[in-house]
Formats: sequence, C-alpha cells, structure tokens
Amino acid sequence: MRKIFIVVILFCTLFMISSCGIYSNPNSLITSPKLNGKDISTNDNTDDIIRKFLPNEFEVLSKDEIATSKSIEFIDIDNDKNNEIIAFIEKDDTKGFMILKNSGGLWQKEYQKLLKCEFITNFAFLNVFDTSKKSIIIGFSINSNIGAEYDVYTYEDNGIEERNIGTWNKFDIVKNLEVDGNEFTIAGWRKYGYDYLIVDFIKLDGKGAYLSNDYYPEYYNKSIEYYNNMLNDMLKYKGPTYFAWYGIVRTEIRSGNAEKALNELETVNQIKGYFPLTDAITDLLKAQTYIKLNKFNEAQETLDIAIVKENNDANNKNFIDETYRDLAYMYIENARLSEKLSNKEKAEEMLKKASDIFNQLDKNNYYHTGGAEMKFYKELDLNTINNEHRKLNKNDK
Repeated sequence: MRKIFIVVILFCTLFMISSCGIYSNPNSLITSPKLNGKDISTNDNTDDIIRKFLPNEFEVLSKDEIATSKSIEFIDIDNDKNNEIIAFIEKDDTKGFMILKNSGGLWQKEYQKLLKCEFITNFAFLNVFDTSKKSIIIGFSINSNIGAEYDVYTYEDNGIEERNIGTWNKFDIVKNLEVDGNEFTIAGWRKYGYDYLIVDFIKLDGKGAYLSNDYYPEYYNKSIEYYNNMLNDMLKYKGPTYFAWYGIVRTEIRSGNAEKALNELETVNQIKGYFPLTDAITDLLKAQTYIKLNKFNEAQETLDIAIVKENNDANNKNFIDETYRDLAYMYIENARLSEKLSNKEKAEEMLKKASDIFNQLDKNNYYHTGGAEMKFYKELDLNTINNEHRKLNKNDK
C-alpha cells in the first residue's frame, strides 16, 4: 500500500519520463545526411565524421558525463562485419547518442535519440533477446530521485528498434545469454518511498518482459545487507524502521527463508500500521510465509483477510489506481495458492479478478499517463497474467 506521498513521487516520475519520450527519433523519421566518396577521404578521422552529423549546437559528450568514460564506441550492431560509430552527444541538459553507419562508402545517420537527462549511467553491448544477435543497453539518468531510464537497441530488418526495460534507481544484469545460455535477467531497484529501494527481477526475451522470483536466493546477500544497514541506521538515528523491516521480511520470504521470516513477522506485528507495513500488506507477507512453509490452509485464510482489507483501502483512498494494482497482485498470489490446493476453479476466478483490474486500469488510462515506464509496467502486468494462465492450463493436462 502506498501513501499519498508515493503518488506524488509517481506523478513526478511520469511527468519527467513523459518529457523524455518526445526526443526519441526512430531511423524512419530521421532525414539522414549522407556523405559521398569525395566528402570522406582516407585522411578523414572519426572526429571529422561525427562532426558532420552533429545536430545544431550539439557536441560530443564529455567523458565525465558517461559511466564508461568513453564518448565514442565502435561496434557491429547490424552484424555485417563492419563497425558502426556510436557517438554520445550533448547540448545543455539534453544528452543522447547517434549511430553512424558506412554503407558502400557512404556514411549516414542510422539512428538518433536525444532526451533531457543528467548522465549516461550504462552502456553495454551483449546478447539480450537472441544468442545470434547483440543489442545495446543504455541508461539515461533522469535525476537522483527518479533514477535512470534503461533502453535496449537492436538491429532488425526495418532498422534499429528501441525497447524500454524500465526506470530504475539501481540496475544489475544478473543473467545473460552469453554466460547462462538461455535467459537474460536484470535486477531493478526502485524507490519505494523516500530514499528506500526494493528490488525486482525481470526476465527478458523476444516475446516480452516478466517478473520473476527465481533469483532472490542468489541475490540474497546483496539484498539483505542493504536492509540490515538501513535498519541499523534507523535505530541509530531513531528513525522509522517500517521500510527496513518490510524489505527484510520480503527478502527472506522470496529467498525461501520462511521460518526466519515468520519470526521476524513477530516484530513486524508490533510496529505495523504505517506504510509500507499496513495491515493488508502485513497479512500478505504472512500468507506468503505460510505458502513457503506449505501451510496452505493458513495461507488461504490469511490471504482472504488481506484482500478484504486491501479492497477497503482501495475504495476509501485517493490513490485508487495504485492500490488496485496491488490488489491485482494479491489475487494472483491467491491464484497460485489455489493451484497448490488443487482448486483450479478458484485459481481461474482469482486470475480473472486480477485481469479485470488490469483491464480497468488500462481503460482508466493508468498505463497511458506517463512515458515508456508505464508502458513497461503494463507489459509486465499482462505478461504475468498470461504466464499464470499458461502454467495453470499446463498443469491441468
């Protein structure tokens, strides 16, 4: 459950990110200046080539404004055995990059993206969606509060295609196709009130993006260290400990440490009531713990209570859309539990309730009020529902 200030943060996020989208220029919309053989001699160097394609008043990005300290990259993005030039550029508070390609002796601007941001936080060239094709990942830091927008650029038949993979305050690649063979997964940390972060794992493939709980055990040490440090700071400076305890219990549950989580919930029960440890969310954490302990009946009873509380909150608060999205994920949790209890009918009922909420949010323009970030959340929500339906039908065969 989020309080009103979370909505303020969300509103600011959407405003800032929506302002970024208008600067994105697919190659189909760019009139690419071309140089003929007379323009490019064997003596022309990279700087000369880049200079001829710079937008008006732009210059090559300073090396101290990109995490790699490299403003120019040479990579073969289209797999034609010839390197393209990736040049990061800037003008005032607008930054971005352009891809320059030499085709038959003619240089042209293949792609360009410009947006208002403070820093280029990430550049990587690796296999993301396909083992036979590499993609570029670039992070554009909007500001320290909102985080950075991360996008993937892949060369397809129609040119460079851009795909947003979320806006995160911290970003790690935890699985990649080159090392792990069959999947690409990121750990995305986002602010969950004030300056506190929670982490989610996102699997990516050529069909979509999916939330995953598979990597919490592997990521446990990094995650639990963050929340323990937060808790120690809060105790030291006598600050509220709600966020730290929420993060600790959430991490323990998703990492499979159910007994430990159950003991920690005893402490949580003594301090609950404030965001994010509302009554409904505390009950949800308890239900998730029971599921891990295979206490399905106790989990069902607790989860039913949590859903009633969450419904009441959704009907009585101004930030209805965000609260209903939380409720949808409670229904999904209930569907998973019902499947474990061999109650397929109830599982289908719960998935329908969750799907109805996502569809209603779509009609309410919840996913359309911002830029790429909200479209990405829509993709995550719908793919999660579709995956649950597939698993339910697969297990029924």
